[in-house]
Amino acid sequence: MAGVHARGATAREIDPNRPIANITSLDWSSNLGVANHGFYTMVLFSFAAIATLLASIGVYGVTAYAVSQRTREIGIRLALGAQFSEIRRLLSAGAAMLIAIGVVTGIAGALAVTRFLSFMLRDVSPYDFWIFAAATALLALVAFAACFAPTRKASHIDPAAVLRTE
Repeated sequence: MAGVHARGATAREIDPNRPIANITSLDWSSNLGVANHGFYTMVLFSFAAIATLLASIGVYGVTAYAVSQRTREIGIRLALGAQFSEIRRLLSAGAAMLIAIGVVTGIAGALAVTRFLSFMLRDVSPYDFWIFAAATALLALVAFAACFAPTRKASHIDPAAVLRTE
């Protein structure tokens, strides 16, 4: 900080009537900017992790509800001779369709919002294909994992119990 005091003294010698405040070194100022960038990145990452968790809980809930609404249909299919693998395939295909719609909508929304967040990116293009591909793959994997339990549970429904309740 000795250099900072010397610069302040030099500035006072040039114009003693001009007020001088907040004299800092360039290193300190640039480190402050990087620290703010790191903080914003950490906050954004935290919100993204929470959003991913909430999305997976939501996908699980919607899938479990949709399967529970189709319990009678699944029981009848099983009573008529459908195999468990066919039931899993039927329910997985419906979930895959919804996930595909979500992926397409999500990519469109991300492309629209990315330009507003581009100031936070360092050494990465706002429209980097591999970043979009990795994020899409992660979210699709989370969605498929959230659909797995309700689909598996539905494929093991006892058809006699379902038909007795109706």
